[in-house]
Amino acid sequence: MAYPEFISASDFKDRWLTPENAAIAMHKSYDIIEKAGPRANPKRVTRNVTQSESTIMGTVAEAVVAQERGIDCNEITGHIYGGDHGIDLVQGGVTIDVKMTEKRGGNLVRNHTDTPADFYVLCWPNERRYGATIIGATTHERFMDEHEPMPGGRPGTRVMWPTLISWDQFVESFEWRQELIERFGVKPRCL
Repeated sequence: MAYPEFISASDFKDRWLTPENAAIAMHKSYDIIEKAGPRANPKRVTRNVTQSESTIMGTVAEAVVAQERGIDCNEITGHIYGGDHGIDLVQGGVTIDVKMTEKRGGNLVRNHTDTPADFYVLCWPNERRYGATIIGATTHERFMDEHEPMPGGRPGTRVMWPTLISWDQFVESFEWRQELIERFGVKPRCL
């Protein structure tokens, strides 16, 4: 199957939240952390990032993508501990799952117990606390065509970040899918 050219660093989008959206993201993060209660281990550290820090980073990335798409940050569905089941944002019937890595250079990893989203967007941390770098995106169909197992037998599968489509290509594909849903009431396959 032929796909668009790979992304390059010039396609990356360094973004940060408005103060209002940063406040919403932090409130949602702390709400998630509080709800997790004893199920969460705040001292668990993965690659020098605690579980609480990981929650905050993920929620900020979701808010960054929501802000870029013009979605109200209050509409973020949840982040972890069974809150969203893989669907972070919905706009015009199209679903998005935002994936944030704990360091720059990470790949898009999906847990297959989650509900499949129409699109997956990969973000990396940037220098700002209330920001993220949008790396690229892929459709569910393309993810299923290109995914590979995680190394070392870890759960989930991944798509290497250079194979993602750029943000601009994502927006074009997203809007095409949204238009078809509005016109015909059916979600098309989108590559």
